[in-house]
Amino acid sequence: MARKALANSLLDNLSSGYQTPACCKTKGIDRSQSSLREITMPSNARKNYDQNLDDIHQLIDYYEAVEELYRLDKDPLPDGADVVLRSAIVLLVTYWEAYIEDIASEAIEHIIKHVTDPTKLPKELKKLVAKEIKEDVNELAVWGLAGDGWRSLIQQRLSRFSETRNRNFNTPKSAQTRDFFRKAIGIDDITSSWTFDEVKAEVICERLDKIIEIRGLIAHRGKLSQPVDKEHVKTFTYWMKKLVGTTGGRINSEVKKMTGVPLWKTEPLQTKPSPPTKTQKNV
Repeated sequence: MARKALANSLLDNLSSGYQTPACCKTKGIDRSQSSLREITMPSNARKNYDQNLDDIHQLIDYYEAVEELYRLDKDPLPDGADVVLRSAIVLLVTYWEAYIEDIASEAIEHIIKHVTDPTKLPKELKKLVAKEIKEDVNELAVWGLAGDGWRSLIQQRLSRFSETRNRNFNTPKSAQTRDFFRKAIGIDDITSSWTFDEVKAEVICERLDKIIEIRGLIAHRGKLSQPVDKEHVKTFTYWMKKLVGTTGGRINSEVKKMTGVPLWKTEPLQTKPSPPTKTQKNV
């Protein structure tokens, strides 16, 4: 009876304003947004990603809550209980893919708004645009660059590229992500900046590709050869969040070089001054 009542309570919480019972809170996941000494105004893409990440936390919390119920009754978890964790992995990769698209679009809009001289665009982007103009069957296409025409061209090519990508690219692995940012924004190799926790970029790429391969197996086969471990999902969640932060940091740096204006800012936390002491009052 206790298990049934708590299970019903969990389902009710999932459907309306989810709150996990105190005994079943997720441990080991850093959900903090910024340092106490600074305020970060993140990109819209990052805000969306962090909001989406709440779904992952919710799934992990729910799994741990169910796990606790069975532990209290000294019963083993039923076969297939890790379906919640498998779902979390699928969503985790989906949200990474969405972030890639969102941050690229946001960066392009920022560039169009703030770049005053098209010669300041990345060399790789200028080469790609020149190649596309040269291959255009319309002999007058080059005149579309006149005046502020280059702004419209840059925005239009991102839309066309995104459509092509949606048709032909359904796996945001390291190589595909590198190619996407090169063509969309002109960043030569986004993966070269993927270093954190004293791990080299090559290893980061391998880990990302492995997670996406696991997602593919789940999406196409449903189950894996062995149940998914919740600690793996927690690690994946932490790790993907670090990857998003590193990717955003590189894009912010590149955009600032082009425009002189960062995509977002980190500002010191403004604190109220301490009240003057008696000595200060008398000065």
